[in-house]
Amino acid sequence: MKVAAAAGLLVLSASALAQQARPLVGLSLSGSEADRAAFSGSLGELLERLGVKLQLRSAEVAAPEALLASVDANFSNPDEVTVTVADKAGRVVLVRRLTRTGSSAGSSSVVVEAAAHISHAVIEELLVERRRVPAVPTTAPVPVVAAAAATEAVDGPGLEVGGLFVSRAFGGGSPVALGGGLHAAVSLSSGRWRPSVWLLGAYQAPIEMSDEFVQLFTQSLALRVGPWVSALHGRTFRLDVGLGGGADLFFTRAASSVVPPDRLRPARADAAPVLTGLLALHLAVARSADLVLAFTLDVDLAPRRFVLDVGGQHDELFAPMRVRPALMLGFSFSALGPEPYAGRIGAVP
Repeated sequence: MKVAAAAGLLVLSASALAQQARPLVGLSLSGSEADRAAFSGSLGELLERLGVKLQLRSAEVAAPEALLASVDANFSNPDEVTVTVADKAGRVVLVRRLTRTGSSAGSSSVVVEAAAHISHAVIEELLVERRRVPAVPTTAPVPVVAAAAATEAVDGPGLEVGGLFVSRAFGGGSPVALGGGLHAAVSLSSGRWRPSVWLLGAYQAPIEMSDEFVQLFTQSLALRVGPWVSALHGRTFRLDVGLGGGADLFFTRAASSVVPPDRLRPARADAAPVLTGLLALHLAVARSADLVLAFTLDVDLAPRRFVLDVGGQHDELFAPMRVRPALMLGFSFSALGPEPYAGRIGAVP
């Protein structure tokens, strides 16, 4: 009798130890209840075959040292499903966005099932790696919420800032004007189209136009604002298109070696309202840093002409074109919000 009791106690102890040492995956879900139930059910069944326990991240973890990975599944967007997998240290190893192929329940359930299988494949690799490398005891347990900080910024608004080298053609016989500027974009969402509001300020170095009597020095400041969207994007690039408006501020100064200074018009500033179109190609050099090649085309709504008046005779010195192109090369980086290429550069295929 005592032997049987001891054997039973031994079996229970072994079972408790096995349960305690069982690897654990923390799960966080958002979106519709049907999608959450289907995903957790499918992933739980797949992990059960690996001997891995699935537990909601909000629940208290009895043995934090058993944590293997964290999964964040977002079904809030009706057009796509986003799955993020992080290892036990909170490092993101996968961010995958799956496009829902249609609005039917059948097609949506296929995408949810695919998301569960993708998560299972990554967790299986982490489990194999864990079994290959002996565990090193640590003094502080790893909390289940460690992955939350790494994945919180995957979606949401953001801010990009950068600098540009600018070459702009004004026409009217003037040389190409060189200069530089700053740009910023406030993105409203990090979804497929990434709608943003862009701002640009660019200064052009003075250009000189002259005749036999007068030299005219003109410098300009371009100010632009407008909406844009990402028309194309890939793992390491995106193409933004936008429309907007603003003004070109012309600062002019006349000089002459033959005309008395009191006969010359003093320095002045003129503003020309413009509409503008933008194409900007971003090439990623890091998760949150880009090289930028941009082209803009401005339409002057109130063209200015700068003329020389000699004895009632008008001699045109400078007349900017009504349609003016500009080419820009520079950089940008994500100052706030989600990384534009998170989940694309270095993502698990």
